[in-house]
Amino acid sequence: MSLEVYSRKRDFSRTREPAPRAPGMRTGRSVFVVQLHHASRRHYDFRLEVDGLLRSWAVPKGPSLDPRVRRMAVEVEDHPLDYADFEGEIPRGEYGAGKVAIFDRGTWSTDGDAVEQLAEGHLRFDLAGDRLRGGWHLVRTGPAGRKSRWLLFKDDDRHAGPVEADDLLDEAPARRPSMVARGRRCTHWRKAALQLSGAVVVDDPPGPVEPQLAALRRRAPMRGDWVHEIKWDGYRMLVAVDGGEVRIWSRTGQEWTSRMASVVSAIEAVGMEDALLDGEVIVGGGRIEDFNLLQKVLSGEASAPLAYVAFDLLRIDHVDITAAPLRQRKALLQSVLDRAPAGVSFSAHIEGKACEAFELAVKESFEGIVSKRADQPYRPGRGDDWIKLKAVASEEFAVVGQLPVRGSDGRIGSLLLAAPDPTHGWRYAGRVGSGFTDAQLATLATRLAAKQVGEPTVHVPGHQPELSRARWVPPAFVIEVFSRGISSSGLLRQPSLKALRLDKSAADLAGGKPMPTDAVPPTPAGKRATKRKAGGKAGGSRVAVSNPDRVLYPDDGWTKADVAAFYRTAMDWILPEVRDRPLSVLRCPGASVRNASSRSTAGGRVTGGPGAHRGDGRRARTVYRRARRRRLDGTGAVRCAGVPPLGCDRRRPRVRRPAGVRSRSGAWHRLARGRGRRAPGARPAGRGRVAVLRAHHRRQGPARGRPVAAGQSLG
Repeated sequence: MSLEVYSRKRDFSRTREPAPRAPGMRTGRSVFVVQLHHASRRHYDFRLEVDGLLRSWAVPKGPSLDPRVRRMAVEVEDHPLDYADFEGEIPRGEYGAGKVAIFDRGTWSTDGDAVEQLAEGHLRFDLAGDRLRGGWHLVRTGPAGRKSRWLLFKDDDRHAGPVEADDLLDEAPARRPSMVARGRRCTHWRKAALQLSGAVVVDDPPGPVEPQLAALRRRAPMRGDWVHEIKWDGYRMLVAVDGGEVRIWSRTGQEWTSRMASVVSAIEAVGMEDALLDGEVIVGGGRIEDFNLLQKVLSGEASAPLAYVAFDLLRIDHVDITAAPLRQRKALLQSVLDRAPAGVSFSAHIEGKACEAFELAVKESFEGIVSKRADQPYRPGRGDDWIKLKAVASEEFAVVGQLPVRGSDGRIGSLLLAAPDPTHGWRYAGRVGSGFTDAQLATLATRLAAKQVGEPTVHVPGHQPELSRARWVPPAFVIEVFSRGISSSGLLRQPSLKALRLDKSAADLAGGKPMPTDAVPPTPAGKRATKRKAGGKAGGSRVAVSNPDRVLYPDDGWTKADVAAFYRTAMDWILPEVRDRPLSVLRCPGASVRNASSRSTAGGRVTGGPGAHRGDGRRARTVYRRARRRRLDGTGAVRCAGVPPLGCDRRRPRVRRPAGVRSRSGAWHRLARGRGRRAPGARPAGRGRVAVLRAHHRRQGPARGRPVAAGQSLG
């Protein structure tokens, strides 16, 4: 396609029509526009954005909403994208002289490739405009070429009806044909909502609210009343309907209505006057492999129909039902969406049987499941009433280099990975920097040392500024990594090492097929997973990070896995300061560091944090351990200093090394009550009024850290 014909027919010094220009970066979905053109012969111009241009057809009688009516459409020259905003008078003597007015515009989508469908002579597509909506067809009736003839007609759906384009000229765009669906709305929804537990009548208009979020867990719930849903791989969206007008909000309160016109159209057809729904916007089946396409659709790089999957109903017909149990809310939601059009669907669930639900989700290539307490209300924020279990994909890649730790003498920070590519031979697939032991890092450093070069040895798609310090090698050996799928840039999402595959070579991957997805099923609560022996007490033993995605530093977005990686890297500097010294630990499971550090009170209790209303505050502890010099491997706790992997971040040495402590078996004191097992040589606490380790303080002289008295926080 080219704009040469368009430019040749126009004198841009006389006409206000836009001149062709270099295409810019598109950031939205594909647009369409229908313009009423009062030229020598009155007609409608029908234009669709395809590959950065407007493919155009002249429709003499205009589009018809009646599926039985076929309109002739003559293909004309392509127009620039800027023409979608053009209105005004084309001067007499110029090509197409006359008045041009916009009849309708919006976005459009199609299943598959639009260019291929047009070449084959049949384009099936969906429009999301103010007047034209739903499915449409363009069918070529003659040979391809200049001024080829097509038929434009409406699909038989909810937006169809005996309406012509000229009938809509005197009608305001807001009066959409799809609004006839409101006549079909069910009047019993309000009555059913009022019968739910905790239902409240409200008068304020619906709007964005803080959504309920799920906590990531590794084990499926086995006790209690739970339902299990598919974890859709899409964008979480809240849908508010006020007076029949639909608005869409993201989980962070940003409005996305204009970017999802097709979803708006589908929800309008349901016929709700007042409602607030919670759900997910997806493309295709909402599987892991569909997420990349969803991002491309929203950015305008691809075209595909969007769909909204609703899994909760918070309000209907001015009745707030958030206090009702989930099972009741979902039952009402299912009845509301019972006759919903294509593009809106109900997210079904399975009662109990979490492991079976997870295995089914993994088998069907979904991201995982979300388990929800069926007897609980809708609570904004993250909590334990909703639990998400994710499938973990495993795949093999060739190692093609390493990225050193910044400021180090070349120690490996992460490995660079590549996958076979039919076009380039090998393609950069991302980097992995977690899950390694000391022994593995030593082995990798030896294998990579002799072959490193400064230039990439594989194809690197796009701009990757973080690779400026990379040291590349030819595809050498194979490793297997866990990941959460592929990002929009084509790189691995959250990869971590699973195993070194020294039994395979890069040639084995190049000649083989893509590796299948391997899922790790959840361990049922109440059944302990079998512990693996990995090197006994050696410093290279692999320790798994529980809840690696938990955000500990909300302001910076750092997760527990990031903290673990920091400790592993900085251990050479940390160990000399903590070795053979008592450590104070402030334990606050489930809370961020920001909350934990501000919730330390006298008496060593953590109050006001998650679960504090249940009375399960944790006591601060002073721990004695004689640390062996070994690296921290895969955990955010100072396991190398003898501290068990607690959900905490703050670990501080308080006093100088007590000479009397020789054994690795130590003691900890309950500071609030001043009793517990005594450290060697320490005097009894004496009803909580004597300083901990006073004997050691007196014997060793001035301590490096301040004395810690009973009843005083260690945090």
